[in-house]
Amino acid sequence: MVDGRGLNVGQSNITSDYFQGNEAKWQVPHDIGEVHFGDVEFDESSQTYLSQVSAPIMHNGAFIGTITVGVNVEGL
Repeated sequence: MVDGRGLNVGQSNITSDYFQGNEAKWQVPHDIGEVHFGDVEFDESSQTYLSQVSAPIMHNGAFIGTITVGVNVEGL
């Protein structure tokens, strides 16, 4: 999960990139309020091909962050 300023606030693995505000997976949900579907890429940590899907998190009509999940495309 990423907060309304683009900073990681929850994750399943340790990351070296805590600022996500400069990435489309945060910018698209923030700027236009739509779900973002990332390109399929090889993920070293899971050794699979996946796409990251990000959705806006809203509270009382205000954007407060995003949630991103990795979808293993090999199982589709």
